[in-house]
Amino acid sequence: MKTKLLNLKNNVKLIYTYVKDVNGVDVQLCFNAGALNDPKGKSGLAHFCEHAVSSAFSTQKHNRNERRALKNKYTYSNANTSSFFVRFLLQVAHNQFEEAFDLMTEPFNSLQYISEEFESERKIIYDEILTRKKTNERELGNILLHQIYKEPEYNNIQISAAGIVETVEKIKLEDIKKYINDYFTQKNLTIVISGKIKLRKVIQYINKYIYPRIPVGEKLGFDFENYKGFKAPCFIQSPAVEDGKSIFLTFYAYDKCEKFSTRKQYFVESLLNACLQEKFFEFYRTNNNLCYSCFTGLFNDNKYKECEFLVQCNDNNIENVVNDFKDFLKFFEGEFSEDLFNKHKERKLSQVNFDLQNLSRISSSRFGEYKQYNEICNSDKTVINELKSVTFEQIKNLWKDILKSKPYLILITSKEGLENYDYKDFVKKLK
Repeated sequence: MKTKLLNLKNNVKLIYTYVKDVNGVDVQLCFNAGALNDPKGKSGLAHFCEHAVSSAFSTQKHNRNERRALKNKYTYSNANTSSFFVRFLLQVAHNQFEEAFDLMTEPFNSLQYISEEFESERKIIYDEILTRKKTNERELGNILLHQIYKEPEYNNIQISAAGIVETVEKIKLEDIKKYINDYFTQKNLTIVISGKIKLRKVIQYINKYIYPRIPVGEKLGFDFENYKGFKAPCFIQSPAVEDGKSIFLTFYAYDKCEKFSTRKQYFVESLLNACLQEKFFEFYRTNNNLCYSCFTGLFNDNKYKECEFLVQCNDNNIENVVNDFKDFLKFFEGEFSEDLFNKHKERKLSQVNFDLQNLSRISSSRFGEYKQYNEICNSDKTVINELKSVTFEQIKNLWKDILKSKPYLILITSKEGLENYDYKDFVKKLK
């Protein structure tokens, strides 16, 4: 099983994996368009467009009730919006793939923009926003990414990609139509297909259903290829933290995700992550009691591999938390030993079935080597041998590579006076 990345006509990208031991196919249509591209004052527009295309609006062929009923024929159908992409997902038996792919792509050239359906869906989105608010669900990543990638004067900090009621109520039907025409295009599209379907069939269906239905368009969305990082520290006064609380976040974008993670690489990342998490908690929480919560982790965001360190603390501790980060790096260097590595490796080996379940899901969070749950769980011996083969030297080398990249500082706080924090001095101290 090998993942292929193919550049097709009109900048369409295809990430394809043939998996012979399953009877289903996973397909994702990922458009480089998300909350980062929402216009000022209309946060939630990309998310509203996701709803419209997914099943909220009728098409020339089916009304919206028929569309929702048809979707239920298949194993799984969903859609989601992040800060930088809108994704439509489908899981289907391999012998139903063409029928399902036809239904999935139909809206892109036949969506009906009906006022009654638009207003009805707006109320549903209001409910979604209010539900998130009541359950205190805060999508920190979306808040951060708005500040990382938007211009400094962009002040409309949103709690999630769904936006807030005050901005969603400003969205007009014409905004939906324009956004879909501008961003849901071939030049903004990555197709991810994995399962029991031959590549020649995939290409045949792309030629039949993608090219005639989705407009060519222009390459829009956030330009990650030319992204150079922060020009200044990212300081946010945000409703996402309680009064008197602060969040300190430093992350290293250490590699591009075009280098697909193999299963072996997943275990290398996982073991380094376990070592970092233990010692990060020990330094900030156990030894110094500087915070009420802290977390570290290695992630893929579909564009970059990131190593993230996050501390939640009281406002009066935020400067100590930030200034002590260099001391944590020194502390970890002294504690990062083969004994620590072996302890976590043994723990991973004892939890291999749990890790298999995690590994089977990585395809939904990263454009990496696409793994199916059944295929992975039928090869326990191979997985255990790959985990056993990970060496301390390998995770040390990964940590060295991470530290070579530039650290990015983000402060989310209600404390005044940190807007002028000397970010250059912070970076210099970490070198």
